[in-house]
Amino acid sequence: AEDGYPKILENPTDLLVPVKEPATLNCHATGYPTPTVTWYKDGQPMGPSSTGHYLLLETGDLFFLRVHNEQVDSDAGVYWCVATNQKGKVRSTNATLEIAVLEDEFYSMPDDTQVAEGETALLSCVPPHGKPHPVVTWRRDGEDIDPATDYRYRIVDGANLVITAVRRSDAGTYICRARNIYGERVSQPAKLTILVSPQLVKNPESVLGEVGDTVDLMCHAEGDPQPEVFWRRVTPHNQLPVERMTLEEKNQVLRIHHVTSADAGVYTCHAENPVGAVVANITLNVIAAPTIDTTPKESRVDIAGTISFQCSVSGSPMPSVYWTHEGSGVLLTTGQTTSDGRIYVDAYNTLTINEVNHQDQGYYVCSAVGVAGSSLSRVHLEVQSVQKLPPPIISLAAPNQTLPLGTEAEMPCEVRGIPEPHVQWLRSGKVIKPDERTSISAANTLKLTGLKVSDTDVYTCAARSESGETIWTTALVVAKPTNPNIAFYKMPDIGSLPDPPEHVEVIKVNASVVMLGWKHSQHGMSFLLGYTVQYWSPDLQGQWRVAQTEQTPTSTFSSVPLALAVTGLQPGTHYIFAVRARNSFGVSRPSQFTHSVKTLSNSNDIMLPLHEVQYQLSKQTVRIFNVEPNSKSLKIKWSLLVDASLLEGVFVYYQPITNENGKNSGALQVEKVSFYRNIGPPPTSHSLYGLLPSSWYEIFLVPYYNKVEGLASTVIRSKTLAQSTFDQLFSLQYDQENSTTIKVSWDKIPGNVLSYNLMVTETGLRKNNIQNITSKSNWAFVTNLKPGATYIVQLHGNLPSGRAQLSTPLLVTTSYRASHPSEPIDSNMSENTTTRNTYLIICILVAAVCIFSIVGVSIFCIYRKHNKTKCQHYHRKDGSKDLYAEYAECWDPPSRNCVIPSTIYTDIGAHKAPVSNMKIQQRPLARIPGKIDCPKKIHEGVYEDLDTYFCKSGLNTGPYATTPLLRENCYSPEYKHVGGAIPQNKYNIVCPNKNYEDSKKFVRHPASNSLTKCHFQAESNCPILNLPLPPLKQLDGDYSAYKTLTSNYNHRQRDAPYSIKPTRVISSFETCHSQGSPITHNYPREGKPF
Repeated sequence: AEDGYPKILENPTDLLVPVKEPATLNCHATGYPTPTVTWYKDGQPMGPSSTGHYLLLETGDLFFLRVHNEQVDSDAGVYWCVATNQKGKVRSTNATLEIAVLEDEFYSMPDDTQVAEGETALLSCVPPHGKPHPVVTWRRDGEDIDPATDYRYRIVDGANLVITAVRRSDAGTYICRARNIYGERVSQPAKLTILVSPQLVKNPESVLGEVGDTVDLMCHAEGDPQPEVFWRRVTPHNQLPVERMTLEEKNQVLRIHHVTSADAGVYTCHAENPVGAVVANITLNVIAAPTIDTTPKESRVDIAGTISFQCSVSGSPMPSVYWTHEGSGVLLTTGQTTSDGRIYVDAYNTLTINEVNHQDQGYYVCSAVGVAGSSLSRVHLEVQSVQKLPPPIISLAAPNQTLPLGTEAEMPCEVRGIPEPHVQWLRSGKVIKPDERTSISAANTLKLTGLKVSDTDVYTCAARSESGETIWTTALVVAKPTNPNIAFYKMPDIGSLPDPPEHVEVIKVNASVVMLGWKHSQHGMSFLLGYTVQYWSPDLQGQWRVAQTEQTPTSTFSSVPLALAVTGLQPGTHYIFAVRARNSFGVSRPSQFTHSVKTLSNSNDIMLPLHEVQYQLSKQTVRIFNVEPNSKSLKIKWSLLVDASLLEGVFVYYQPITNENGKNSGALQVEKVSFYRNIGPPPTSHSLYGLLPSSWYEIFLVPYYNKVEGLASTVIRSKTLAQSTFDQLFSLQYDQENSTTIKVSWDKIPGNVLSYNLMVTETGLRKNNIQNITSKSNWAFVTNLKPGATYIVQLHGNLPSGRAQLSTPLLVTTSYRASHPSEPIDSNMSENTTTRNTYLIICILVAAVCIFSIVGVSIFCIYRKHNKTKCQHYHRKDGSKDLYAEYAECWDPPSRNCVIPSTIYTDIGAHKAPVSNMKIQQRPLARIPGKIDCPKKIHEGVYEDLDTYFCKSGLNTGPYATTPLLRENCYSPEYKHVGGAIPQNKYNIVCPNKNYEDSKKFVRHPASNSLTKCHFQAESNCPILNLPLPPLKQLDGDYSAYKTLTSNYNHRQRDAPYSIKPTRVISSFETCHSQGSPITHNYPREGKPF
C-alpha cells in the first residue's frame, strides 16, 4: 500500500483435499515494511509443526505435505491468515480445508435379480460414506450405462438403477460404482436375468401323415427358464395313443408310430415356466388312401325296372366320389341327377336308375378320388327282357335208370330261369298227375314208388317260361331183380356230383372264339373228368347248346383245365355261357351265367382281353407331376406308369374349389385326350382353358382303353394366376392368305411393349409342333401351315418387367384353298391388297362354275332333243296295244348284237321279299312291214308287262320266260357264264294251226288254269327257255320266300316235258342282239305263284 499498511492480495480459498495428499492455502500480502503472515486454524494461531507435515512458506502460503485426518490431529478446519507490520495488520477471509474421504464398504450392494421380460427391474445400491458424497454410476458387462441416452434406464434415490420394460438384451452383469474426489468404490457384480415367458419357435397348425407312417408333432418352445411341455388330445376321444407314442427332445416332440386314421384329430401343446405359459393346437391330418367299404353288387334288372348300387367310401381327407357309365359319357357326382331325371346319386353315393332301358346295360364305375390316391369298383348291370332272356336251364336232372320191381325211382328236375319257369312232368306226351304211387315234390322231383314193369317208359321234364322252353327226357326201365341179363343203374346221390365251377369269367374274345376261365370247385366223390360248356345267344335265340371247346395252351399241364376256348361261334354275336364240371357220377349244376359277351365283327379286330384291361387299369397308370398355371389356364403334365399300348387316352377331370384345402365350389368337368397310335409317343400334357383367374382347381386324370375306365390319379390342386390387365383388353383376329399362310393381327397395346411374340401350336399331335414368331408391329404372317389342320395361337408381350400373356388362345383351322404361287411374302404388303386378291379369286371361280354349268346344260338339252326327234318311243300302260316306235331305224340294225339296256325292275316273291334288282329295258316294238305284230296285253290274269328284243326267230309268247337265252352265234366274249343246268320250258302253248291267226286265240294254261294266248311257233334257231328266278336277297335270316319260290321252281322242273341242252345265260347287265323277230319275255304278277 502506498501508506505502508499491509494488504491481502490473495486470500486463501476453500480446499477439498484427499487425505495424505498435499495441499496449499494461499495468502499473499503486501505492505511496508513487508508484513509478517500468521495462520490461524479454528481461531488458534498455528506455530511450526512439531511433526513437520506442514510448512509456512516465505510467500505466506500454508503448505501441507500430506493432509492428516486423524481424529486427534486432523488438518481439517477453518483457516485464515493475518498480515502484520509496523503500520498495522490485516486478516484474510476464511478458507475451509476439508479432507476428502470415501469409505470402502457399501452400505448396500445390488443383488442378483430375475425379472420377466417386459416388466421393470430394480437394482439397489447404497454407496459407502464419503466426503464429498460419492457419485453413483452403473455398468453392465463392463460398459457404462448412460441414462441420458436410454430412456428405459433411471437412477433413483441417488444410487438405485431402474430398468423399465426390460428386454432380453438387458440381461447381464451389473455393478454399482461410487466415486468422489477421494476415489472410487465398486460394488460386487449383480446378475440381472430376464425371465422370458414360453414362446413357440415352430408352431405348425397342422401335420400331414399317411397311414402306417411315423409322424412328429413338434412344439419347440423357448423361454427363460426353459419351459416344460405337456401334451394332451382335444378331439375326438381326448386320449393319446400312449402305446404307440414317444416324447422326444425334452417333451417338445410327440412322435406317433404306425399312425392310423383314428389318430387324426386336434392335439394341444402346453408349454409353461415360472413367468408364464403358452398353449397351441396342432391338427393331425392322417392321409388314408380312399377305400370303397361297400362295393356295388352285380345285378340283373328287367326293362322299366329300378336298380340301385351302393358305394360307401372312406379315406382321409374324405375323397370325392363320382359314378360313370363306361362308354356312355354319363358322369354323376354326389347329389347330381341326369337331365331326364332317371339316374341320380344320393348323399350316400348310392346310384339309382329308374325306368331301366337297354342303353343302361354295361359297366358302372364308382370312383373315389383324393389327395392320397384313388380307388374304384366296377359293377355290371344286365338289362333283361323276355326276348333277351335265356330259356330255362335244367340244373339237375335224372339220367336213364334201370331199377328192379317194387323199388322206388326218383327223377329230380331242378331248373333255373328268369322269370321263374313252370315245370311239368310228362309221360309219353301226357302230363303226369300225382296218385298213390306218383308224387312231385316242390323241387320238381318226380318220385315213383312200388315200381311195376308197366312204369317202364320215357319221362320228360318240361320247364316253360316267357323266355322259352327247355325239356329233359330220361328213360326208366323196370325189370325183375332176378334177371341176370339186366344191369341195374340208379340215380347217383347228389352229394357225389361235383360242385359247379366258381367265378366263371370271359378271358379273351375274338371273332369266333371266346376263352373262359374259372376257379376250382369241389370234385365230389370222384376225380374230375373235365368240364362242359353250354351257351345261349340272345341274337340267335333257340335252346341252350353244348359248346365245342378246345383246351388252351396255357392249361396243358393239367388234365382238367381251368380255362377252355369255346370255338365255332359266329362273329358279331352275343353269347351267354355256363360251365358244368364232370366226374364219373355225372355233371354238376351249371355255374352262374357270364355276362352277355359279343364276339368281334371280323378276325382283323385287335382288342385286348377285357379282364386284362380291367386288371391293368385297376392299378395306378398315370401320375400328374406338374401343373403350370396361367391367369386363365392350367397346363397339366403327367407321366405314364405303364406301357402306352394299354391306354387309348385319358380323361382330364377338373372342378373349382374354395381354397387349397377347401370343398368343391362347382361342377366336375371333363376333357378327353386321345392317344393316337403309330404317330409317336403319347401326349404327356394338356391345357385347360377358360378358367377363372386367382382361383383354385382340383384336377385328376382317368385313363381309358376302349370303354374301360381305369383308376384315377392322385388329386392335384393348383391356383390360376392373377389376371393381367392385358387379358381383358385384347383379342386376336386372323385372315387366311392361302392354304398354308394366315395373317394374325391385334390392336395396338398401350404401354411400353418392346415386342410381340406369337406362339403357334398344332393340335392333335403327340409332339407339339410350335412356331415362335416375333413382331414389333400389330400383325404377323404365319407360314408353313398344313391345310385342314387346327392350330392354337397365343400372343405374348415382351415387357420391361418380363414376358406377359396378352390374349386368350385363338383356335385357327386352315382351309384347303389353293395356295398362292410360292413367292416370298412381302412383310410390307398392305391388307387391302390381300383382300382384293381374295375377292378376285372368288369371282373367277364363280364365273367358271357358271360357264361350265351353262355349257353342260346346253349339251344335255341338244342331246335330248336329238334323240327325241329321231326315235320317239311310246310306252303306255293303259291297256292299249299301240306300243311301237315311229321309226324302225330307232332299233339297232340287223347286223348288230342284241342289247338289253338298263332300267330298274324289282320282282317280288310270294312272301313280299325282294327277288332281285334286275336292270331290264322295256322297249316298244316297231311296226316293220312283213313282221309279226306282238300285242302288249295278253291276259290280265297272267301277264303284266311285255318286254321284247330282236332275234332271228319267230314270235314266242311263252308266259314263263324271264331271261333271253340266245344261240351260240349270239354270244360275245364279255358274256358271263352261269354254270348248272338250264331249266326247261314247262308249258309250251302252241297254237293249233301254227299260224299267225291262231296266235290270237286263247287257250287254257295248264299251270294256272287261266286263259292265255297261244303263240305262233315259227321256225327259229334261237330257242326261248324258262329260267329260274334271280337269287333272292336274304333279309334278316328269313329264307321263307326263297324256299317257297325254289320249291315252286323245282316242281316245274320235275314236270318238264322235255329237256334242253344247257347253254349260257346272259345276265341282266349284259347285251345280246340277233337278227329277226322280237323275243317276248313275260313276268308274273306280284304275289302270283308259278
